[in-house]
Amino acid sequence: MLTVPVIDFSAFLNGTDRQRVADDILQASQQIGFFYLSNVGIADAEVTKAFRAAHTFFQLPASEKNALAWQNAASNRGYIAVKRETLDPTQKSDLKEAFNLGTQWQEQDPSHPAKNKWPTGLAEFKEQQQLFIRLCTDTANQVLRALALSLHIDEEFFVRAHDQQEHTFRLLHYPPIPDDVVLQDGENRAGAHTDYGSITLLFQDDVGGLEVKKKSGEWVTAPSIPGTVVVNTGDLMQRWTNNVISSNPHRVRQPEKSRKKSRYSIAFFCTPNRNQLIETIPGCTALNPDIHYEPVTTQIYMEERLNRTY
Repeated sequence: MLTVPVIDFSAFLNGTDRQRVADDILQASQQIGFFYLSNVGIADAEVTKAFRAAHTFFQLPASEKNALAWQNAASNRGYIAVKRETLDPTQKSDLKEAFNLGTQWQEQDPSHPAKNKWPTGLAEFKEQQQLFIRLCTDTANQVLRALALSLHIDEEFFVRAHDQQEHTFRLLHYPPIPDDVVLQDGENRAGAHTDYGSITLLFQDDVGGLEVKKKSGEWVTAPSIPGTVVVNTGDLMQRWTNNVISSNPHRVRQPEKSRKKSRYSIAFFCTPNRNQLIETIPGCTALNPDIHYEPVTTQIYMEERLNRTY
């Protein structure tokens, strides 16, 4: 039985049953912090193009990728080599490589510290990625509206708090593990962690390995389901809602049957505006009367978490 629920988003987008869909999303966000959305309005062809672009990028020579290397938490842009990142600080470094990009809004702001590093010689790569980032931004805004509706607050509350598009778009590649490599204890393709921002959209191939931790402590698989995007709620959403919404740990393992295969995924980390103060939303104390978190700005929280990761 599938533990992570699948929710048809079409009734929200077309307005036929918005409250029911919003309530289903809230229930999933409370219980496990993860859900699949179908019919989000992103064509399968666009997802295919995005994965094809990821394959092309990660096949570049190491020297070309390293020329675009990630530099610091303030920008959080560029290429991250295998074992450069440690999502679970109690375990070994992650067996993956990644490439972080931001939105066009950030690139057009001359004062913004986050500037994209684009590879040279890849025809159409920049245009294709920018298009997919815009599609993800539109979808994320709709999910944020659904969450606001489910909490019975101003439907545009979260959208306004994200209107500077501080999001991070990430291509991910988990290389094959050769037969002669013996993994050490604690080595995973991605260590157990929670996401730092508000919500994440995740597109994954069919290789498998994503696992989600239930509140009982049990790890359950979240396989690829064609025509869906995985959505999870992150730390800042948990803080905003005073634990009404969960930010649950997840990880990427390497099932024996897929050790020799590359795994690819694409993550869109939806992040509030840099100076947005994250403090308990009025009305989110009914289930949790005590305030669990001190107010914090997005920038301070995100840079603290990123500096612990690298």
